[in-house]
Amino acid sequence: MAQKEVIRLVPEELSNVRTPHVPSAIIHRHNLKQPRIAAICSSRPLIDDDDAESLVPSFQSTSAVTNQRFGTAGYGPDGTRLVAGVVALSNDKKKVLLVQSTKRSGHWVLPKGGYETDEDSPEEAAAREAWEEAGITGKIIKSLGEIKDPRPHRSKPNKEHIHPALYMFFEFSVEKEEVQWPEMDTRRRKWMTFSEATECFMENGRTELKEALDKSSIIRI
Repeated sequence: MAQKEVIRLVPEELSNVRTPHVPSAIIHRHNLKQPRIAAICSSRPLIDDDDAESLVPSFQSTSAVTNQRFGTAGYGPDGTRLVAGVVALSNDKKKVLLVQSTKRSGHWVLPKGGYETDEDSPEEAAAREAWEEAGITGKIIKSLGEIKDPRPHRSKPNKEHIHPALYMFFEFSVEKEEVQWPEMDTRRRKWMTFSEATECFMENGRTELKEALDKSSIIRI
């Protein structure tokens, strides 16, 4: 049986990506700093635009099946956006690392974002989001499958239509949490148990995040 490809990211590789000026642009993409929130979750409903496209570094990987469906632009023929993310687990698999949404203070989500035009695969996009949003390096363990966007189609105030998303999450084994990372000025990160993360996702109606967590090998405590 063919051995599964393991995607590993280390700081040396991050320093060699072909984006000399991009990190500062990412750090300053959102100007408002979020307040420190003591509570685990916020009870307000969430409409999260963290899946929006941005200029980002890239890593090397392959995923032929996904590329056949989405090409290299991250969109399906019907306009569906491919959003890639990680379920980042601690070594003992008792906790998952969440990050604060940049749109809703106090709301916690999985690191995720759009599949960019210069990326070869959703694995590559997911690994990049893990670094940009959570400042973590490590390895992708397995795919958690495809999850359809449960939220209805909607439009921005300027009438721009927001296409539905197709989520692809990957279980991610965290090897190191960096002290500095691209979005450290706009996001906090926090380790939570399965129960704590589930509470956050369900309070905010993020059933797609809950489904991804359920598919991972996190220990249910």
